[in-house]
Amino acid sequence: MNRILGFSLTAVFNFLFGYLFHYMSVLFVLLYLYIAEALGWTLDPTLEKGLLIPILIATIFASLIYFSIIVITNKYLWKKTHLKKSYFLLMILVTFSLGVLSNGERINILFS
Repeated sequence: MNRILGFSLTAVFNFLFGYLFHYMSVLFVLLYLYIAEALGWTLDPTLEKGLLIPILIATIFASLIYFSIIVITNKYLWKKTHLKKSYFLLMILVTFSLGVLSNGERINILFS
């Protein structure tokens, strides 16, 4: 695999992973709200009753799929690009962060 092609594929994939990270965080916030409701810490009338287990299952499966795809994809691309590990991790950090920041308007879902 060409280094430039591997570099660009890594940048695109990590940008997309960063963009999708907001949706994973929304699932974790929903899970926290349902757990707090089940433990009696909060009384939120907007939460539907009986959705703790489906939200828990959805969060676990989505997390397993999301994080395993990130690890497998980056490990494969790192082997193909033959970059130094520090440069590759820096590239992942930068492009993932840009993906998270590009989805910034949706962060209001978490804090509204």
